[in-house]
Order: sequence, then C-alpha cells, then structure tokens
Amino acid sequence: MKNNISYFRSFFEILVKPAETFKVLVAEDPGYGQWVLIPIYTLLAGINPTFYLVLLKFLPAGAALPAEILMMMVVGMIFYWLTVICNFLIGKWLGGTGTLGKVATAYAWAYVPCFGGLILMRLGEIPKWALIMGGETDLRTVGAAGNITMILTILPAMVFFLWSWVLIAFGVSEAHKISLGRAFGVLGIFFGFLVLVGVVIGFVAFAMILKSMGH
Repeated sequence: MKNNISYFRSFFEILVKPAETFKVLVAEDPGYGQWVLIPIYTLLAGINPTFYLVLLKFLPAGAALPAEILMMMVVGMIFYWLTVICNFLIGKWLGGTGTLGKVATAYAWAYVPCFGGLILMRLGEIPKWALIMGGETDLRTVGAAGNITMILTILPAMVFFLWSWVLIAFGVSEAHKISLGRAFGVLGIFFGFLVLVGVVIGFVAFAMILKSMGH
C-alpha cells in the first residue's frame, strides 16, 4: 500500500478507527485485500448443515459438502456484487462521486466484524454437525438440535453484524465522499429495496403454491 500499512494491521484498525482506515484503503488503494476477504467470508457463510443435508439427498457424502460450500460461495459472491452495484448507484443518485471499485473495497473491509459473527454461528451449529457425523440425516431432528447453543451464539453474532453495518456506512461515506448521515441514507434505501423485493417474491411464491393446490 502507498503508506505501508500492512494487511493485518488494517484488519484491526478498521475496527477501532474506521474513518482513517477507510480513507487509506478506499481513497488511496481501492481493491486492496478485497479478493482475500470476500472469498473467506463467503466460505464461512457457506458451511451450513441444513443445505448439506438437502444436497445429501442428491449427491454422495463425499461430494455433498464441497458442492454445498461452492454453491453458497457463488451465491455469496453474486449477492456481494449486486449489493455493491446497488449502493454505488444509490450513492451516485444522492450526490456521491465514488467509483464502483471504491465502493466494493469499502464493503469488503466493512465485513471484517462479520467474521466474528460467522465464527460464532458456526460454533453454534456444532451439535447439528455432531448428529450428522453420527449418521443422522433427518432435517427436523438435525434442525432441532442445539437450539440453546444457537441462541447463545446468534445473539452476540448479531452485535458483530450490526458493527459491520455501521462500518459499511463509514466506508460508503469515504468511497462516495458524502456525509455519514447521507451514507446511512444510502443503506436505508438499499435495505428498503431488499424488503420490497422480498415481499414481492413472497407474494409470487404464495400465489404459485395456491395455484398448485388448485385454489
């Protein structure tokens, strides 16, 4: 990097002084670390016992887990870039001057606290994996396992995810050269759009189910 801040140092500094760190990472060296952080993030997000069991119905055990992780990583990468593009366009609409590369870098580094949240969630799924390794393949049985453990890990994990959300605002603010308040506005519009899309998909799915039932 131009001012010799190391990758690992940036990893920790983004947590304690985000404004200064984003200024270096986004403004001076867009793209730095992006292709390391996002694959690792999508890998952690992709290890899911429920999806593994679903694929196990169609694939042998030796192929189901790699296939599940690969599929989830691809979905994660697609969602990442769709998120970046949407926030880039919304930021432009609100007067931002950033580039797509700068917004992408801001998002990649803002995900750093998510690593903590994802690790906690994966730890909470250990009872589920223990059942699977013991030969259990029933989705309901595995799904009901470790509920207390999941609750104990999900709650602190949400703190990490919220932390990332705040960091995204800092990153978008720096990438687009807009105020922090306007950056939160970008995120608000984006999440509102996600909710709208989710509602539309839900209605369409519900209508298709009713149609299939002959109603």
